[in-house]
Amino acid sequence: MEYDQALKEYQEAIQKADEAEKLLKSTADGYKYVVEIHSYGSSWTEYFINEYTADKIYSHYNGENGMSFVFTTNPNNTFYDDSHDEKSPAVTILSEADWLIKFNINLK
Repeated sequence: MEYDQALKEYQEAIQKADEAEKLLKSTADGYKYVVEIHSYGSSWTEYFINEYTADKIYSHYNGENGMSFVFTTNPNNTFYDDSHDEKSPAVTILSEADWLIKFNINLK
């Protein structure tokens, strides 16, 4: 019986975590993020509305799977470079004006 209860609690926790992540991915944090990705001969750009989603892609393609560069208007970002044990040098902070010049878009 303990096993059944533990399994039920585990499945409920997974469901709650999935719902929380879905909400987190769809909630803007007030800053803009672009991640340029270079992986296995391909390059592409992705746009994000919060640091959480941008960091997931940045982290996935920053290392063995390729390399990535982040452009953001968030001066307090927490993108981290594990290989250097410090804030990532692959992150460029842009003002709103520089953002519009570089990307010619206004993400809100």
